Amino acid sequence: RYRTTVEISFALVTSENMMKFYLATVATLLVTGAAATCMNDFMCPANSERIPNRSCYNDFDDCECIPGYYKSGNSCVTNLSSGCDKSYEFATRMNSRSCYDTIEDFDCVPGYYKSGDACVTNLSSGCNIFIDYAIRKSANCYDTIDDYDCWPGFKKQGTDCVFNNPMGTTPPENEVCGLFQCPPNSFPEVNDGECLASFDDCTCLPHYSKDGNFCKCANTYICPENSKPIPGRKCYDDFDDCECDSGYLKSGEGCVVGELQAETQWTNIPLPVQTFYVPLPEKQIKYDTFKTISGVTNGWIRSTISLSVGVSGTVIWYDHMEDGFEIDVTAATISATTQIWGDGNIANGCAPGSPCNTNEDDILKSGQVIILESDVDVEHPTGHDWDGGDCIKASWPIAVTRGEYPQQPGSLLAGAVEVLDTKKWGTYFEAPVGQDLITDESAFEYVGMYAMAGQPATTVTIKDKNGSTLQTCTLDKGESCNRRVKIGDSMTSNKPIQVDILAGDVDSRYEMRWYSVLPVDKWSKTYLSPVGDDVGESRCVIYNPTDSTITVTYKEGASGPDQQLVLNSKEAKQTEVINKGSAAYITSPVNVIVFSMTDTVNTGMIFDWGFPVQPLESLSPQVLVGWGYGCTDNSCTSHTGEDQARSVVWIAPTEDAICQVDFDNDGEMDVSYSIGKFVSFHIVDETDQDMSGAMIVCKDSYPDGNGVPFAAAWGQDPTRSFSNDDDALDMGTTVMPYDSCYTQDFVVTNEDGTTETFTRTQNLGFGIGCGDIESGGFEDTPPVETSDPPEEFIPVSIPKAGGEGDGTTTTTPATATAATAPETTTTTTTTTTTTTTPA
Repeated sequence: RYRTTVEISFALVTSENMMKFYLATVATLLVTGAAATCMNDFMCPANSERIPNRSCYNDFDDCECIPGYYKSGNSCVTNLSSGCDKSYEFATRMNSRSCYDTIEDFDCVPGYYKSGDACVTNLSSGCNIFIDYAIRKSANCYDTIDDYDCWPGFKKQGTDCVFNNPMGTTPPENEVCGLFQCPPNSFPEVNDGECLASFDDCTCLPHYSKDGNFCKCANTYICPENSKPIPGRKCYDDFDDCECDSGYLKSGEGCVVGELQAETQWTNIPLPVQTFYVPLPEKQIKYDTFKTISGVTNGWIRSTISLSVGVSGTVIWYDHMEDGFEIDVTAATISATTQIWGDGNIANGCAPGSPCNTNEDDILKSGQVIILESDVDVEHPTGHDWDGGDCIKASWPIAVTRGEYPQQPGSLLAGAVEVLDTKKWGTYFEAPVGQDLITDESAFEYVGMYAMAGQPATTVTIKDKNGSTLQTCTLDKGESCNRRVKIGDSMTSNKPIQVDILAGDVDSRYEMRWYSVLPVDKWSKTYLSPVGDDVGESRCVIYNPTDSTITVTYKEGASGPDQQLVLNSKEAKQTEVINKGSAAYITSPVNVIVFSMTDTVNTGMIFDWGFPVQPLESLSPQVLVGWGYGCTDNSCTSHTGEDQARSVVWIAPTEDAICQVDFDNDGEMDVSYSIGKFVSFHIVDETDQDMSGAMIVCKDSYPDGNGVPFAAAWGQDPTRSFSNDDDALDMGTTVMPYDSCYTQDFVVTNEDGTTETFTRTQNLGFGIGCGDIESGGFEDTPPVETSDPPEEFIPVSIPKAGGEGDGTTTTTPATATAATAPETTTTTTTTTTTTTTPA
C-alpha cells in the first residue's frame, strides 16, 4: 500500500540464513518504513466505489462493487441476468454480493426488521398511527402514544402531544392547550393566555362568515356599471373586488370616465430593480465537487432554476451567457435568445409554463413560479440551456433558487442555494468552514469555495489565513472559479462577486451541503436559525473571524438556558443539537457568521442539508418561497403508500406571532398559525406538497397588527424521510427576507436639459404598511448598484411637448447626473395631472 525509497548495500552472502535475513529486512522496510506515504492514486473501476473510511486507496482491494455487482478478478460484474435479481420491499441490497436471491443479501431500511423472507414493521396491520408534534421511538409497531416521544415544549395528553400555549405563555393553573389549526379564511384570536382549542377560538376574515366548521363567502356582491370582478379572487363582497373597464377610473363606489387622462400622461417603462447571475456552473460542479463526493457520478447534470414572482405585473429578462450579454436589456433591439417575460408581448418571449397563445398570456401574476430545468451535457454542450452563468433581471423583487444533481447517483447527491441579487455581493469573503474542520460525520472533508463575477475583468485572489496567495483568477461576466479551502482562507476581488461554499464527505457517495456566503461586511452579532430537529440532529456552525478569542452565547427557544461556545481566532465550532420545536438564538460580542447543518448523526448521509443562517436585523415580516418542492420531480409517494412531502418550510418568529400562509400567493391567505417566540415550526402545503411561490406573513395580531420579522428556510424534514428514498431531495436553502415595501428613486431629464429626482414607494406587504415594521427588517432604499450600470444611456419617458395627450413619448439620453444613477434606482412612473406643462 505504501511506497518508499530504500537504499540497501549488498555484500557477498555465504549463508542461506543470512540471505533470508536480508530479504526479511527489505520486506519490513517496504511495509512499515516511517518515511512511507500513500499515493492514493488508484481509481476504482466501473461499477465499484471506494470502501469508506480507508486511510489509503491503492488497489482493487480498497474498492467494493455497487449493489447488483460482485468482484471477479480486477473488475465488478453482474449476475443479475441469471435469476439473481430479486428485490424485497423496504430493503436495500448489500454491497459486493454476487447474487441477490434471498433476504440475507439485503438490509432492511430503518424502522424495519427481518422476519422470515421479508422486512416488516407491522405497519400494514394497523401499526402506522401518525401523531402530530411527536417523534417515533425504536419500535416494531406504532399504534399508541407510548410509541412516541413528544417534541420539546410539548407533553403527552391522552392520545396527543400538546403545547402549553400557542403564544408561548403559561396558561392559568398550568392548563395544557391543544395547538388547534384554524381553517382557511380564518385566523386565531388568542388573548391573555387563553387556549386555542377549537373553531370557536377562530375569527373569519372580513367578508367571510362561519358556516359549520368553516368560513365561507356569500359571493353576492355585483360589480357596478363599467366595471368587472378582478380575476382570481376567492370572494367578491365589495367594490374592492372590482376593477374598472378600460378608460374608466374608480371614484367612490363607481367607475367614471377618466377625463383627466386625456391631458398629460406618463408612460410606464419597466426597468430592472434586481440582477442575478446563476451561480455554480455545471461542468465545474460535476468534476470538482460531485465526483469528489461520489466516484460513481456520471451522466448529465440536472440544472434547476426557480423564479418566484411576488408582484403581479413583474417583468423578467432572461439573458443567456452562451452568446454574450446584452448591454441594455430594455433596448429596442436585443438578441433573439434573450427572453422577456411579463411585458404582454409573446413575440419577445413568454414564461415557460404559461399557455403563450396570446399576448394576454404573457402577464406575470403574483404567486407564479417559473421552474427552468435542463439536463446539461457538460461534455457536449448544445444550444442555450437554463444553466450556470446566465443573467436574470426583474422589475420587482423575485425569489431565485439554484439546484443541481447528477444523473448518477441521482437526487440523493443534490444541493441548492438561494441566489443573491447583486446588491448583496461584496469584495471580501472568508471561509467559515474548511477541510480542517473535524466533525464526527466528516461533513467538511471537502470544502470548495466558488466565486462568480458580474462584471468584465474581475480579478479574484484567494489567500490562506496567514495572507499567502494560493490562487488568482480573472473572470468575465458570468464566469466562475473555485478552490478547495481551509478555515479562514479568504477571497478578495476588485469588483463585487457572489460566493458559495459546497461541502461534503469525500467518497461518501451522498453526503453534501451547500451554502451561499455573505461578504464579511454584512456579517452580524445576532442570528436566528429556524431549524430544530432531533432525528437529523440539527446543529449550527459558528465562525470567529477576529484575531482574539471570543465567547458566543446561544439558546434553544425563548426560555432555554444560555449555552456557550469559546472560539479561538479563526476557529469554527458546532453547537450542541438544536432540538425539535426550538429555534437557535445566537449572540456574539463581535460580527460572526453562522451555518446550519442537518444530519450530524452516524454517517450523515441520509438527511444531509444545510443553509446559511440570516442575521437577525435582516429578517422581515414576510417571505416569498423560491424553490419549495416537497419531493424529487415534485412527485411524492411515501413508503406507506401515501403522498407525503419530504421537504418543508421551517419558520421561527422573533416574537409571539400569528403567521398566515398564502400557498399560491393569490392575495388571499389559506391558513393561519399561532407561533411562539423562537419556536421552530414547519409548514407543508398538503394539497400538492409544493411550497414554491408561497407567501408567508407574520403579525403580532390580526388583522391590523404590526409585522413580526421571522427566520425561514426550506429543506428536508428527517421525520418525513427514510434511507434510500429516491423521492427525497437532500438539499435546502434559506428563504430570503422579502421587502414589505420597496422605494425607488428615479431621475428624469426634461426637454430643456434640466433634471429632477423623484421617489416612489410601493407597498408589497399583505396588510403590512411601510411604517409598521418594529425592527429594521428590510431595505427601504436600495443602495446604489455600481456593479452593472447601463453602459450607454438610461431610457426615460417624458410627455410630448405641448401635452396634446396622445401619449407619445420620447426617450432621451441621460445627462451626467442621470447617468450615474443605477438601474435599480432609475425608473419612470405613471401619473395623472391637470397641467399641460412638460415635466
